[in-house]
Amino acid sequence: MRIEIFRVTSSPVSIEMEGNDEGVTIRDVFNEPGTGKVIGRDDETLLEAIESEYGDAGIEKLGSIRVNSISATLDTVVYGGAAIVIIPKVKAGR
Repeated sequence: MRIEIFRVTSSPVSIEMEGNDEGVTIRDVFNEPGTGKVIGRDDETLLEAIESEYGDAGIEKLGSIRVNSISATLDTVVYGGAAIVIIPKVKAGR
């Protein structure tokens, strides 16, 4: 199944995953090789890249996750054709 990952400030990443009618979790998707490209880490999975960049609470620091415009978590189940969007947190300036 094809799943696309978008981050508002970067280029989209499209991946092919083995899947079934029950779908896969976002955690599974973010553990796929090549997904780190979404934050400029081509040689890592997205979860590895997030952890090395932001530490244990990485996904919360990275931003919020949406699947087909609906708020989601790493445990949300997705199906083929899903669009996962990561909306970066905005830091207030002075």
